Amino acid sequence: MGDYINAVFVQGFLKKDQQILTQLPMPSTLVSFWKLVTQYKVSLIVAFDTDKMSTDQTIANYLPSSEKPFSASPYEIQSTDLKEENLWVEQNIKVVNQSSKIEHSVIHLKCKVHDPDAMRLLTFVNKSRSYNALVKGRILYTC
Repeated sequence: MGDYINAVFVQGFLKKDQQILTQLPMPSTLVSFWKLVTQYKVSLIVAFDTDKMSTDQTIANYLPSSEKPFSASPYEIQSTDLKEENLWVEQNIKVVNQSSKIEHSVIHLKCKVHDPDAMRLLTFVNKSRSYNALVKGRILYTC
């Protein structure tokens, strides 16, 4: 197992290198995932299929609970706000590099749609797209 995470830039119509696509982090790529988020100044993480974290041991639990931060050295990841809607969970996260003391804020938008209903999925996609004008950094899509 390597210590890197597979990720690619997805070219958009408005901004070059604005969007990144990657897999959900594995236990061996957890630190690399958060390094990617901080190094590329990701402002929004849009996550699909995160329920596999509870059943698939190859996928790491990469999100903090609302009560307790967790560490993926050198990063400490903590939840600063959590809002649950019908189709998504929005979590504000602060990532602190313990070595440099640099803080990075990111919004994590988790899709709760698990059925193939196109209208429900489209509602979530529209929600994630509504952040495009609001965020200054990159958008990271995970699945």
